[in-house]
Amino acid sequence: MKVNSFVKAGLLWLGFSILLSGFGFAQTATAPANGDGSFSNPYEIASLENLYWLSQNNTEWDKDYIQTADIDASETVNWDNGAGFSPIGTYSDRFAGSYNGDGYRIENLYINRPETRDVGFIGVTGRRFQEIKNIHLINADFTGYVNAGGIVGQNYSQIERCSFEGTIDGYLYIGGITGNNSYEISECYANASISGTKYVGGITGQTSSLIEDSYCRGQVSADDICGGLIGQYYSGDL
Repeated sequence: MKVNSFVKAGLLWLGFSILLSGFGFAQTATAPANGDGSFSNPYEIASLENLYWLSQNNTEWDKDYIQTADIDASETVNWDNGAGFSPIGTYSDRFAGSYNGDGYRIENLYINRPETRDVGFIGVTGRRFQEIKNIHLINADFTGYVNAGGIVGQNYSQIERCSFEGTIDGYLYIGGITGNNSYEISECYANASISGTKYVGGITGQTSSLIEDSYCRGQVSADDICGGLIGQYYSGDL
């Protein structure tokens, strides 16, 4: 009887442990506790739960944000049946606000969407003169299809003082900072393994705009048309 009791207790503990581990993978959306999303009082992103809230609420994609703490995004490898983090903004519903990382880090962010266009921390930006700045992604692992970039997949805004460290892979227009770019990039760097089939660059896969004071360390590889900084310069609107 004592043996059976110990076995039952062990099974109960095992079930409880599995249940607890499942909670660790939960995707919880928590609205920022501070800020109202205005330019003078931006929403404060302080946790992974805040980031998830932002990625899931497209009605908030025209607001202003500032990051106020380092964020460990290790749990994203288990999100969305293995697809990971969902980029902020799509081509049809662009992120038209601003995001200031304020020098804080986001570590271990994971995206695995090999059939999805416009993959990055931000999928697509929405307007010129908005600011995407001071974002630092560490040990990130991104996979996309077309227009995959570490900071922004397809970019129409100013990007400054951002960095991407990790790996990024895709098909066409792949870059360490942006996949496809049509506005200024300055003071950015990538320290990454960046690969694709065509139009691959250390900073951007394709651009029609100025890139200054930026650099890439790591490996850039493609079957056709790639460069240490720019895969292809495109004269005209993207």
